[in-house]
Amino acid sequence: MSDTADNNRKYWDLLAPHYQEQTEISLDEFHYGPLLAGDKELGLLPESLGGLRCLELGCGAGQNSIVLAKRGARCRAIDVSEQQVAIGREFAAAEGVEVDFRAGDMEAFEVEDKGYDLIHSTYALPFAAEPAALAKRIADALAPGGTALITTAHPLYAGEWLEVDIGEQGVLIEDYHDVFNDIRTINDFETNSVAKFHPIHEVAGWFTDAGLMIDRLLEPRPLPFDRVRSEAPYWSEDWLDQHAELTRIPIVLILRLKKR
Repeated sequence: MSDTADNNRKYWDLLAPHYQEQTEISLDEFHYGPLLAGDKELGLLPESLGGLRCLELGCGAGQNSIVLAKRGARCRAIDVSEQQVAIGREFAAAEGVEVDFRAGDMEAFEVEDKGYDLIHSTYALPFAAEPAALAKRIADALAPGGTALITTAHPLYAGEWLEVDIGEQGVLIEDYHDVFNDIRTINDFETNSVAKFHPIHEVAGWFTDAGLMIDRLLEPRPLPFDRVRSEAPYWSEDWLDQHAELTRIPIVLILRLKKR
């Protein structure tokens, strides 16, 4: 396991119980990020999931894999945090579905001989030590005709909110081509977890250079404030506090990619 993966493991093992308790994440609707509409509205998943071989990278507690398993998919879910995976197993058992949960480095996942029909990841790519190499591994692991559905950090979300005029706010990014790392700690814990922001062209290039074709590219706005609690498959009160800002800049970039 790389130093990056080990640091992420320590961070998320500590954070997992609080994160899962404070964040509302649906077990019935596929999510793409905080405050956003789910797949019922965005419509990015394959129409038929029955029997599809699916892999989730950086799954957390695997809520998205559980959603797919309920719809007949054969799901494997990998996360570096043993605590997150343990919670995911409990969720799957309570929902009466089977998900092959594995604790380990998502950048060293096992490639099946027949390949996966769908590889999906929601906000795990920013934590990768070698994201371009991970994109190549994803491409190699897809079966012909397969789909990769990748949600990652939008570089504009790396900006700092400033008051640029009386009553107006804007985002300052010092250098779009060299944004910054989001260094995360828990109570001054000695090990940091780092999420990395990258320009859109760079993220897209990793996957196209690996031989995949971009089929859809989305920068979604959040749901209206009064719909979030009832309709967003991923939200928390802390995220709701950022709703006004996130209606003006995207928090995530979503790529749907196809393998010929």
